[in-house]
Amino acid sequence: MTKRKWIYAGLAATFGLPLLLGAAVFLCKPDDGLAGVHSSIELSIPEVAHISGAQFAASDQASMIVFDTREQDEFVVSHLAGAIRIAPDMPTEEFLAEFGHLVRGKRVVFYCSVGARSTQYAAGVQDALKAQGATDIVNLARGIFGWHNDGRPLVDQSGERTHEIHPFDEYWGQLIEREPPVSQLPK
Repeated sequence: MTKRKWIYAGLAATFGLPLLLGAAVFLCKPDDGLAGVHSSIELSIPEVAHISGAQFAASDQASMIVFDTREQDEFVVSHLAGAIRIAPDMPTEEFLAEFGHLVRGKRVVFYCSVGARSTQYAAGVQDALKAQGATDIVNLARGIFGWHNDGRPLVDQSGERTHEIHPFDEYWGQLIEREPPVSQLPK
């Protein structure tokens, strides 16, 4: 284990994962790009696997169930087709009661804007999902911002294709590289 990973592990043991993740992502700057943010997330919560946008796009969608862990106002502007929105603070018991029956035999994919909220959520529910029969639990690397930056399709609240994306806030919105409109309001 590298010195950096030992430091992250020690901080996680001392302060807990949510605080560590917040600190790790806070230490990243939009200037580091999505790759830098993603590296910090991977170091902060190494027990969660990640899938690239290219791997996700090439996967059999019928073998997966996808959860968007962003807020409702972010989701209605745009999301991945077929994604189910859940609140980023939804308790595990509530999540399992509502969606546990859908995960058996499926790869469960979580995503958010850059991957921080979704990785944290995946870490909290992955053991319970495996007990429910999920085959794999992963986070979409670089989140919906990376998906959008790579020119992949998004849909709006009515299921129509859109090029708009919610920036989360001005700070994190700097990671959106494509010119199509950034919007905090649905069409």
